[in-house]
Amino acid sequence: MATSRKNILFISHSAGWQGGEKALAQLVDGLSPDNFSVSVVLPDDGVLAQHFAQKGIQTYILPLQKWVDFVQCTSGFCVDTLLANVESIRHIIDSEQIDIVHTNTSIIVEGAIAAYQTGTHHVWHLHEFITGHPALRPRLPVYLTYRLIDLLSDTVVTVSRNLYSSASIGVSPEHLISIPNGIDPLPVTHGTSLRQELGIPLDAVVITTIGHLIQEKGHVTLLQAAINVLKSNAQVVFLVVGEKRASPLGSYIEEQITKNNLEGNYFLLGYRQDIPAVLAATDIYVCSSVTESFSLALLEAMSLEKAVVATRCGGPDEIVIDGETGLLVPIEQPESMASALSDLIQSPDKRARFGKNGKKRFQSLYTRGQYCRNFEELYCNIAKRKLSDDDRKLAESLIELLVSIKEPRDEAVEALLNSMSWRITAPLRKLYDLIFPNS
Repeated sequence: MATSRKNILFISHSAGWQGGEKALAQLVDGLSPDNFSVSVVLPDDGVLAQHFAQKGIQTYILPLQKWVDFVQCTSGFCVDTLLANVESIRHIIDSEQIDIVHTNTSIIVEGAIAAYQTGTHHVWHLHEFITGHPALRPRLPVYLTYRLIDLLSDTVVTVSRNLYSSASIGVSPEHLISIPNGIDPLPVTHGTSLRQELGIPLDAVVITTIGHLIQEKGHVTLLQAAINVLKSNAQVVFLVVGEKRASPLGSYIEEQITKNNLEGNYFLLGYRQDIPAVLAATDIYVCSSVTESFSLALLEAMSLEKAVVATRCGGPDEIVIDGETGLLVPIEQPESMASALSDLIQSPDKRARFGKNGKKRFQSLYTRGQYCRNFEELYCNIAKRKLSDDDRKLAESLIELLVSIKEPRDEAVEALLNSMSWRITAPLRKLYDLIFPNS
């Protein structure tokens, strides 16, 4: 491994404290300070910015634009702001003598463009599915999104093999690798205080999930499974940790709790900072997601020897060994989830065995030390990609397309674009203008 100190600029689409942001914090905190100097670009002064400030890490705030955005987002995409951000990042690269730009999500593109324009190494770290995602919408067709991710990167990293497979539709295999996330184990604490706070009997079986009340987390499936479970297991309590946000989903779940008389058995706890205490009070952890590229919450539960039930939604398929560390069930099938939960509710010995096996698996594959070592090796051995003239023209054409799109595309045309074989031999803009004459 090379020993020269490298300057790395990390860029995040969010300054919040969800999976991708937590993974970034684990990585930045765990890199060897003797071999790496770190700076960070964030879109606002949120929790992540405060975390880095406490660590004394140079942090820049820029109004980063999402080229892969949430369907319900109404804030819009400002090309002028994006171009200004690119120029600002180019200045940071120059002034900080940055060796590697690390974009921590597929959702933002400014760092990749700035690295491309300055000839700086670029690592694109993908944390989310964009193919078939119920809440994310890329501005370019999915295939072209992945092609540009490929062309603007020396290495593209996915957090799971399932995400690797999804990205491979547009990213060349020689530039694509998978590095699973890793975390420090949560501290061991007592769960009695939380049970007392909520009035949960000490002998009740507590089932917990962590995740905002959004569609892709599968909360309706979990609620329906809970209704089935509680028909024959009254001494069971479900805890849902995560922001409710102003959405019809949150209101619907609250209505269903009242309608089915679940007030003493189904708690919407909102955002909590005491996750170790919540998991200490937990007997079974459940991931009910429709799509999940990884799941740090699963790792947190496994680090505390909790048995888990998870849907086959992507990353959890790889984290959980079915029948050994937990149980895997199909997505959006509450009956299957209820059956798996009932099995573990009635089998404390199985829960204990799954929990011990899960902790061993966590320790062998998913610690922060392993996670950071994998990235340190990548950074120290990164090779500059040499683009052909055709690839360079394609990259620049795709950037031009990105900044020229004014309105969201029609779904039928989107499907057409994604089905086409995009071997670019003629100017891409001409082809695009034929498809979108009003763009």
